[in-house]
Amino acid sequence: MSRLVKHTAVGPAEVKTKNGDSVWVCRCGLTSHEDGTCSSNHKKFKVTEEEKGRLYQYDADGNRSEVTGVCVPGEDCECHGEKKSHKHECEECEHCCGGGCCDED
Repeated sequence: MSRLVKHTAVGPAEVKTKNGDSVWVCRCGLTSHEDGTCSSNHKKFKVTEEEKGRLYQYDADGNRSEVTGVCVPGEDCECHGEKKSHKHECEECEHCCGGGCCDED
């Protein structure tokens, strides 16, 4: 099962350890570190260049694409600028919602 998680932060948060060391925790959602610490991918992927009010997704190589619609099971969705019933067929859904929306009940 896939999950869309929206992150709006463009940089990490500093957390102090008991001995006073700093640990930087990812808040942008693009870290490559399994422990959730910052890998500086927010700089590599240039998240500060994202346009305000738009939603983006990134692939593993850091290529950014705009999310043009998100389908929610049981609800009508807007796909590629058009209102559609949830059970529509769309070859391009892989780009807007991951492609699983059209198959779910």
